[in-house]
Parts: sequence; structure tokens; C-alpha cells
Amino acid sequence: MALHDQFGTFSWALENLIKKRAASGEAESLLRGVFEALLIASELGAVVIARAAGHTMTAIQYSPSKDGFLVKAGHRDSALEFLTGWLGSHGASLLYICDPYFGRKEMEAVHLALHVNPQLRVRVLTSRRKQEQDLGKLNIGLDEAYRQYWRQNFSDQDPLDCEIVVIGNNAGDLPIHDRWWLTQREGIRIGTSFNQLGVNKDSEISPLGSDEVGERIQEIESLIRREKREHMGERLTYQVVPF
Repeated sequence: MALHDQFGTFSWALENLIKKRAASGEAESLLRGVFEALLIASELGAVVIARAAGHTMTAIQYSPSKDGFLVKAGHRDSALEFLTGWLGSHGASLLYICDPYFGRKEMEAVHLALHVNPQLRVRVLTSRRKQEQDLGKLNIGLDEAYRQYWRQNFSDQDPLDCEIVVIGNNAGDLPIHDRWWLTQREGIRIGTSFNQLGVNKDSEISPLGSDEVGERIQEIESLIRREKREHMGERLTYQVVPF
């Protein structure tokens, strides 16, 4: 069978499996395993085709639950593929993005997440310092700045359920320095800001253990609920940018 004819067959088989097993108790383990197998098969197929055509292509080291992933400089597409696969496997219904350097350009991360699951609820934690640097001398508010950037670069429609929580101490810094993506059960640590992944420097995406995920979710939710009013003796300020 020609390669272009196989797409319909695989799509039909996967959709049939989803309709048949989606409500069963084994759905999570079975469907996730099929999804990951298709990712690996697609990647291997691309490598074989590339080599047959005389091109060099390295398979993406994708393992969403166990291994970290080294993002090489100049390989941004590989990083985006990895994150897309991770979201497809673990995205569930809620995603927390914690990044003290998250600004308007990092809204590409939200766009990526919603492309995988349009119904996903996204909560972003970032620093006041980054927002002040981004706005510079723009004579518009933070809400409008984000909406303008989203509509100019991604869609005329705002995300269904997305909030950006801006937090800062006296210097405008977020109390959390690390960068995390967390769902209800899984989490990853990202070594650089989203818009720098795979650009000029190598960086790593590494998995978090289940205990680490639970601790970090508690920390993030305490900030989202504004239960934490100060950090290291300095008062924290909060601003929410809703969509």
C-alpha cells in the first residue's frame, strides 16, 4: 500500500478504537499506549524515508513518562514535537505553566497546548518584572497587550479558559524560579523559557516524580488563590490577566 494511502487506514483504526474503548476502564492505558506507539512508528518511518532520500535525520528521543529530553540548539521543531506528544499523553483537563520569564511571546505555548486540546484549562504563573520589561513604553494595559498579541499572531478568538497570574515581590520577582508544566498527575521541568527552546543553546526537559508534582501543584495553587501574601519578608502583589 502506498504511504499516502495508509493515513486513512490508521486514522480509521484509531478512531474506531477510541469509540469502542473510550468509556472502558482500560481506556487510559490502552489508548495512551497506542498513541505512543504511533508516534514512535511515525518517527521511525520519517527516519527511514529521509535516509533513503540521502538526508540525515535523527529520531526524537520521546519518552513522556520516564526519560528526560535534551533539546539541541537549532532543533526547536523537535522540542515542540516532544511537548505536543507529552500534552497528548498527559494533558488531561488542566495545565499549569510556571515560568518567571513568561511574557507575550510565550503565548505560543498556550497556543500549542490548545491545539492539542481546545478544551484545556490553562493557568500561567509569571513575574511582574517580566511584564514591566515587555510593556516598556507601550501606552496600553497588560490585558490589552496580551489580547493584541494573541489576535495578531494566533487567532481572532480568545482561548476558552486561560488566566495569566502575574506575581511580584518588591523587585517584581516571582517567588518560584524554576519553569514547570504540570497537569493533575504529571509534570516536567523545562530548562529555559519556551520561546528559547531549541534556538541558540542546548537545554533539557526532564520529568518530575509524582511527589514533586503534588508539592509543586500545592505551591502553585496557594499562589493562585492568593493564600501566600508575602515571601522572605516581602509583600507579594497579584494581577490576573483573564481571557
